[in-house]
Amino acid sequence: DYWDDPSMTIRMNNTGTFDVRNGAAFAAATSIAYSANSTYHIRMITDLVNKKYDVWITPPGGSETKITNNYDFRTGAPAIDDLGKINLKDDQNDRYTITNHTVSPVPSLDPVTFNPVADAFVRDGSYAEEEYGTSWNVLALKENSSAGYNRRSYLKFNFSSLGYSSASLAKLRVYVYSADPSTSRTITAYGNITESWSESTINWNNKPDQAGDTTISSATANGTPTGTWLEFDVTSYINSQMTDKLVSIELKNGGADFISLNSREMASNKPQLVITPQ
Repeated sequence: DYWDDPSMTIRMNNTGTFDVRNGAAFAAATSIAYSANSTYHIRMITDLVNKKYDVWITPPGGSETKITNNYDFRTGAPAIDDLGKINLKDDQNDRYTITNHTVSPVPSLDPVTFNPVADAFVRDGSYAEEEYGTSWNVLALKENSSAGYNRRSYLKFNFSSLGYSSASLAKLRVYVYSADPSTSRTITAYGNITESWSESTINWNNKPDQAGDTTISSATANGTPTGTWLEFDVTSYINSQMTDKLVSIELKNGGADFISLNSREMASNKPQLVITPQ
């Protein structure tokens, strides 16, 4: 093979940074500098069908950074149907080496659905010490000025089996068990800092403190009837939690009406976290 044959090329250019072949030229969406006598980890995901690829670089002691944005194979490069070869070009001896490499199939980019590993609602007032996580098959939501009438719900998802470190789309989906169809309501989702609660012991008094929690998104339910799904876009929050791939999400009703949602104890239509990998 010749230097201008490879469809995909990662280059250490003469300005001291990495760049990548994109069609007819080299480019980089993010600048990563290199230095002598250092080791860099490079990860590439390739779409052979659509002739696209992406590259991530991890510098010594740093975080993995994506430096491409769905780049095109080299213009005019020969067609390929496998990734069986790696080419090295070095105009001077021992300027760089590859110590090891692995070529493996990419997991499916189809959406992956996760059900909660725990969920529960809590109630204030004289019910503040009550636990409803395992004895009820619904998640209740209500906000009221009178103590004893407020209910909030919590869901915990573990998506550690996801074989990707980023999502192009993530949705929280909850199924309406009962609601007044004549009432308009806004349900807000919050990302909890505290993820260590248990559905068998959580109550109003020990629920995650909202101070410092992240407001994720809201779903406006105008006359939402029983038997429909509510969806929340949680993409940004899920991408921010890719280190441990564990999240706790709180749902809060913006109105004084009562609405209940299927919990994970239901036989069907359980809450879902649907993640489309990137």
